[in-house]
Parts: sequence; structure tokens; C-alpha cells
Amino acid sequence: MLRLLVDKPGGGISLSDLERLSPVLSDLLDVYDPIESRYLLEVASPGINRPLLKLEHFEGFLGQRIKIRTHAARNGTKSFVGKLAGVTPTGIEMEDLANSANGHRETFGFEEIRAANYEHDFDEGKRRPAARQGARP
Repeated sequence: MLRLLVDKPGGGISLSDLERLSPVLSDLLDVYDPIESRYLLEVASPGINRPLLKLEHFEGFLGQRIKIRTHAARNGTKSFVGKLAGVTPTGIEMEDLANSANGHRETFGFEEIRAANYEHDFDEGKRRPAARQGARP
């Protein structure tokens, strides 16, 4: 299987975009024939929780919620979810969403990160605002 993941700058590729692109890519592959054996072509988007593989990917999701998995445990866990607060050529800084009130941030070098992806928050906008002190229910 030959799987091509395609996207638009800024994300947001649609199913109709993929439907239009698939036959074009298929024709190009038939003309240039870069693969000697038989294959099945699959044209897809990276998905809503798209992987972050390159520095540019991380930069594009600055300020967004991401999830990373590390090679080694830190504070007893290898999985971290937070807001991507900073990106440098050597690593990232994440704001801990569970402790955002105290401004806790963690720094991870790229060599520590086993996998990373954008983490869509399906509950965003559904949460009730915190009750004000002294307000009646």
C-alpha cells in the first residue's frame, strides 16, 4: 500500500479535496511509475489529531493543545498533554493544562520525544464557566 498524507497550508483539507486529488496523483504515478511492484494507492489527510514530526509542524501548532509521549518516564509518566507554549530548534515548552492556574510549564528536548500530535479538545466550549463565589445556583 502506498499511503499519501496530504494537507493544505494551515490544515483543513476536505473530503472533496481528497476526491479531486486522488485521480490526479494516480495518473502522475502511472506516468512516472516510481514504484516497480503493484500497490494500492490511498490518499488521506493526517486526521484531526495529526502527528507533529518536524520543527515546522510544532511551530504551526504554537498555542494549541498537544500530546507528547516520551522515551523515558518523567514524574512517573511518559504521556503529557498541554498547550504548546514555545518551540525552539532543540525542543518545546508545554503549559500544563491541569495546573495552568499556577503557570506550570515543562520543557522537552526533541531527543526526549518519542511521538507528538495535535490533541483536539472535543469538549472545548461545552464546559460550564466556573461558579462565582457567593452566586446562587
